[in-house]
Amino acid sequence: MNVLFRKKDKKTNVKGFTLVELIVVIAIIGVLAGILVPVMFGYIRDARKQAMLADARIIVSAAQIALVEQVANGEALSITKQYLGPTVGELSNKQSVGAITNWMMARVQEDPNTKEGDPIDRRIAQNILENLDSDDNKVTFFGFKGNKSNPWNTTLAEFEKQKYGCPGIALLYNDEGKVVLLEYGKNGILVRYTTDGYEVLDDNPSFSEMKRY
Repeated sequence: MNVLFRKKDKKTNVKGFTLVELIVVIAIIGVLAGILVPVMFGYIRDARKQAMLADARIIVSAAQIALVEQVANGEALSITKQYLGPTVGELSNKQSVGAITNWMMARVQEDPNTKEGDPIDRRIAQNILENLDSDDNKVTFFGFKGNKSNPWNTTLAEFEKQKYGCPGIALLYNDEGKVVLLEYGKNGILVRYTTDGYEVLDDNPSFSEMKRY
């Protein structure tokens, strides 16, 4: 007995999105993007702050070791600046201090035999770079290269507009060789260290006011 099987063609009715449905989907994506993008940028900003805070701790530690070695070896300190900012930690207004900035760090990094700047500052800067685990005083981690200037008496925004290609660093020490202030700024963020601790500033921060004797 022959059984005849017949196959029936099934027509699939595929329905696409209507214009209204597409508009709704796009609107939902827009709302989600409006919520998520600021959150993501916030996470990125927080990550940058934490990275800069870690950098600042490394710089303070390296500088303090360099200053201790300077004093222990009976070498002089260069107390030639006057701090004009508010009293913070163990640093008071109009206090006489020594200062190392990104300018001196850059000079030494680019040419260990440079004669620019104060010779004592050069020696301290060299020791700081060595304590930052530099190779032949050529630190790339902190980017001390290109044209630079001291960051004193300026906002971080003004300093960065000049496109020096390196972070702004202002480090002060007292006549006992103790680090009493570090200001480390880049990407609109300034980390400030005093003997009271660290703080991170990102609302148009400024470097401290200084003058040279």
